[in-house]
Amino acid sequence: MFNHTVRKIVIASGAVTTLAGSAGSPGSADGFGSAARFYQPNGITTDGTYLYVADWKNSTIRKISIATGEVSTLAGSAGVSGFADGAGSTARFNGPWGISTDGTNLYVADRYNQTIRKVVISTGGVTTLAGRVGIPGSADGIGSAAVFNNPDSVISDGTNLYITDELNQTVRKMSGPTPGCSATYYCLGSGCSPATAYSAAIGMSASGIVRFYSTDNAGNAESIQTASYTIVYPPTISGTPATNVAARTAYSFTPTATNASSFSITNKPSWATFNSTTGALTGQTTAGTYSDISISATNSIGATASLPAFTITVVKATPSITVLPSAGGITYTQALSASPLTGGSGSVPGTFAFSTPLVVPPTAGSYSAAITFTPADSVDYNTVTGSVNVQVAKATSAITALPMASGITFGQALSSSTLTGGSGSVLGTFSFSTPLVVPPTAGSYSAAITFTPADSVDYNTVTGSVNVQVAKATPAITALPTASGITFGQPISSSPLTGGSGSVPGTFSFSTPLVVPPTAGSYSAAITFTPADTVDYNVATGSVNVQVAKAPPAITALPVASGITFGQPLSSSTLTGGSGSAQGTFAFTTPLVVPPTAGTYSAAITFTPTDTVDYNAVTDSVNVQVAKATPAITALPAASGITLGQPLSSSTLTGGSGSVAGTFTFTTPDTKPSAAGSYSAAVTFTPNDGADYTTVSGTVAVSVAPLAVYGGCGSSNGKAFATAPATNLCSAGSAGTVAGAGPWTWVCSGTSGGANASCSASNISVATAPVAVAGQPSLDLAGTKTGSTFSVYRTGGGAVNTLISSNSSTNVTDTSTLLPNTIYQYSVSSDSDPTLTTVLTIHTPLYNGWNIVAVPYETTGVNPTTIFGSTVSSIYEWIPSGATPESSNSVLGSYATVSKLNPGKGYFAKTSNSSTMLVYAGNPGPASATVTLKPGWTMVADPQTNNLKDIASNWLIDGQSLGVAIVTNKIGGGVYWWNGTTYDSWSMLNDNPQIEPWKGYWIVNLDSVSHTLTIQ
Repeated sequence: MFNHTVRKIVIASGAVTTLAGSAGSPGSADGFGSAARFYQPNGITTDGTYLYVADWKNSTIRKISIATGEVSTLAGSAGVSGFADGAGSTARFNGPWGISTDGTNLYVADRYNQTIRKVVISTGGVTTLAGRVGIPGSADGIGSAAVFNNPDSVISDGTNLYITDELNQTVRKMSGPTPGCSATYYCLGSGCSPATAYSAAIGMSASGIVRFYSTDNAGNAESIQTASYTIVYPPTISGTPATNVAARTAYSFTPTATNASSFSITNKPSWATFNSTTGALTGQTTAGTYSDISISATNSIGATASLPAFTITVVKATPSITVLPSAGGITYTQALSASPLTGGSGSVPGTFAFSTPLVVPPTAGSYSAAITFTPADSVDYNTVTGSVNVQVAKATSAITALPMASGITFGQALSSSTLTGGSGSVLGTFSFSTPLVVPPTAGSYSAAITFTPADSVDYNTVTGSVNVQVAKATPAITALPTASGITFGQPISSSPLTGGSGSVPGTFSFSTPLVVPPTAGSYSAAITFTPADTVDYNVATGSVNVQVAKAPPAITALPVASGITFGQPLSSSTLTGGSGSAQGTFAFTTPLVVPPTAGTYSAAITFTPTDTVDYNAVTDSVNVQVAKATPAITALPAASGITLGQPLSSSTLTGGSGSVAGTFTFTTPDTKPSAAGSYSAAVTFTPNDGADYTTVSGTVAVSVAPLAVYGGCGSSNGKAFATAPATNLCSAGSAGTVAGAGPWTWVCSGTSGGANASCSASNISVATAPVAVAGQPSLDLAGTKTGSTFSVYRTGGGAVNTLISSNSSTNVTDTSTLLPNTIYQYSVSSDSDPTLTTVLTIHTPLYNGWNIVAVPYETTGVNPTTIFGSTVSSIYEWIPSGATPESSNSVLGSYATVSKLNPGKGYFAKTSNSSTMLVYAGNPGPASATVTLKPGWTMVADPQTNNLKDIASNWLIDGQSLGVAIVTNKIGGGVYWWNGTTYDSWSMLNDNPQIEPWKGYWIVNLDSVSHTLTIQ
C-alpha cells in the first residue's frame, strides 16, 4: 500500500519482485512496469490473465497484464473522488478498497460511498448493486434499502458476495441478482420480493403513485403501469449508555430511535428494569460486570436496528474516615503492632488496623503510620487508608571502649587534643565535654568526654573520662631586639642586642656570635630567646638584621691628569696611573665642571673601589693644566666706506661677533687702498678675556669711493616706515619725493662730480604683522628686488616655500585655494638676488560654517565676541566623558558654551559667511600653558603668536615629554585640525607638525585617568 507498488511472490521459493509501480513514488500513470504509478493500492483480484487493483487514493480500478506488466485504468478518473455510474472514466469512486471477480465482472467495496459497485470487465461499465450513497448505517435489504458503514473487503463465490462491513463490525452477504433483472428493486406494498419486483423505476410522484417498466421478472411484456404505494422506512437507534458506574447508585439510559414501534433487550442486568415501549434501562446498581447488553428497535414491518453491544461495569463505593483513631506510644526498635489503636469512625461501620503492623519506625520521634479502615460490608465498599502519629521514644547507648587522647602543649585547650579509637554499643563519636578548658599544669590531665551516637535522633549521649598528656610550651618572640651596626670585617659579637621581648620573660643572644658577615650591608643574624622558666618553656629562635658598614680604602699614589683647553670640562682630561689599598679606579668627582680660567686648576678626584659592596669611595685632588682657547668669529663686522687716499683706520668696523665677547680692529690700520672699489682688509678679533683666549683674524670688504660724488643717501636709507618717509632722504644734495604704500626708492644727487646714490626704504607692514585678506592675496613687487625675473614663494598651512609664480611681472595674485584661519608668508627672490625676502604676511578668514579657533593673547576680562570681526554663534568647548580608541568614529562627551577663551585651549564657533576674521590683538599670551587632559578628546592650542614645533619633545605630559606618553599609549599619536570640510592630521612623532596660532587642535587621552599637558 504505502510503497505504491504491486509485488509478485513465487510461492515455491518466496522470491519477491515488483510487477508494476515505483517504490515511494505515488501518482497515477498507465504504462509498463516501473513506468506506471499507483497511489496506495489496496485490494487486488485476478482472472488468471490480468490483475485488477483497487487504487485507493486515486479512486480508480486498474488492470495489469500479468504477462507484460502493462498497467491501464479500467474505470474511474485518477484523483477525482465522487459517485457516478457509467462507463470507464465517466464513473466515479470514493476510496475503492476491496475487489473481487467472478471472471466476467468485478465487485468493488466503494468504501466512502458506502456502496457495493459492479464493473463489467469487457466494457468498464460501472453500476451500483447495493447501499445508499454517502449514508453510513446498518440495514439489511435489497439494493439501496441496504445500508453499510465503510464496507471494506468483498469476495465472490460466483453466486453471492460476502462483504466485511468494518465500522458495523459485521460480515454481510449479498445474494446475486436473478438473470434478466437489475440488482435494485422497487416494490409495491408490503408483500413484494425480488421474485415479483420490477426493475429500474421510471419516476416517482408526490401523490404516492409509482410507474415502472413493462417487462416483469419473467420477461413478460407489459405496458407502463401505475399503482399506489406506502413507504415504510427502516428503524434507526442511537445513544451512548454509561458503562462505568458506582455501586448503589441510580442508573438510567434511554436510546434515541426513529421509525420504531417497539424495543427489546438481551442480557439485561439483574438489578435493572427495561421499558419495551421507550427502550429505557433503569435501576439501582449492584457491583459487578454485566456484558454483551444489546438494545434493539423494531418498525411496523419487523425491520430492526440495534445499538452496538455494551458492557456495564459497576465498581465498589469508597467510604470515608470521619474520625481517625489514637495510637499508643512505643520505644525505638519496637514494631507498630506494639501500639494499640483506639477510637475512630467511618461513614459506614467498620474497623481500624495498622496497614503494616510489623514495620519498625526508622527513627525516634513522631512517626506517621499508615492505617486501613475495613467496612463491615466488603461486597459494595472498598477499604480506605489514612495515617496516625505514633510517638517513638529514644533508646540509651553504652560506651564499650574508651578513645585515646593525643598530647597537647602547655597553654593549649583540650580542643587541641585529638580523640582516636573508642567504641559504643552503637555508632557514634567522642568529644571533650569541656573542650575550651586549659589544663592548669603540664603532665597527665584527666578530661571528661562525651559519646554522641551518630543516630542522635534515636539514642541519648553518655559520658566518661580519658588522660591527656600536656607537653612544655614554646614561647613566642613578640618583639625582636635591635642589633647595633658593625664595620665590615668585625664579628657579630661586636653588635650589642637591645630591647626585644617574648611571650614570657627571657633574654636574647646571637646564636653564632663569632661569625663575621661576608659582605657589607644588611646581614641577617640568627638569635636565640631563652625563657627565664626553662622548666615549662623551650627556647625560641629568630633573626635580626645587623647593618655592616663599608670600610674606607686608602689612596697610596695619586694619578696624573692630562692638560685641557680653556672651555673644556674636566672630562676632557685623562687620568693615568695612581693606586689604592684596594683595587679600584680614579675619576674626576665633577667631570662636567669647566675650569674658570686658563692655568693650573686643582680638580677633585674620586677613587672608587672595585668592591663597592664592602668599600666606600674616597676623594683627593690633582692639578690640571688648562691652556688658552681659540675663539671663533661667528659674524664678520661691516666696514664703512672710505675715500680713495684714506687709511683703513678711517673706516669704522661695526657689528660682527665671536664665540666670546671681544672687539674687531684692522690688522694694519695704516694701510691705504691703492684704488677705488672693494678692498679686502685683514681684521683681528681680540677677546675681552685675554687671559683665557687667543686672538683670531679674518678679512672684510672696505668700499673705497672715488674722491668726488654728487651726494649720498640720508638716514632714511634702508629703514622701514609705516608711511612714506619725508626727511633725511639724502646726506647731501637733493632727492625726489616718495609716496604710496612702499617700498620706496629715490636718487640723491650733488654738485662735486662723481656718481649718484640710489636709496630705498620699505613699508613696515609688508614683512611683519599679518594682513587680513578676505579674497585672493595680491603682491606689488616693484622695488623689492633688482632683476628681471621674480619668483614668489608661499609658506604656511603645513607647506614651506611653495612656488606660486616665476616670471617678469611685478604684480602677482595667488589664485590657489587657501586654508581658512591660516597665516601665510610670501617671499620673493630674483635672478640677480637669489636670497628670499619676505614681502607680505596674511591671515585668511574663518571657514563659512564650523571652525576650531584659539586666541594667542592674554584674554582676561575680554568678551569673546570682540575677538571676531563678524557675528558668530555661541562659542563651545568640548567636555570629554571617557576615552575611546584613536581610530574610533564614536567619541564620548558633550559641548558646553563658554564666556571666556583661555590661551592654550581650542573652541568651536560657527560663522555665517566666508569673510569673518579673528581680529583681536592684546597683551602677548603666556610662554607656556597647562591643560588638563581628561580621558577622551580635548582641543588644545598655541598660546603665543609664533609657530610651535618639536612638540613631541617640547610639550610635557605630567612633567615627561609628550613622546614618552605616546609611546606608552597614554596619549594618541596624532594631532588633528578641522579645515572646514575635513580633518587634517599629523603624526606627532614622525611628521613633527608645526602648531600654528589662532587654531585649535584635537588630541586624545587614551588613559582612564586625567593627565596634565604643558604647552611650550
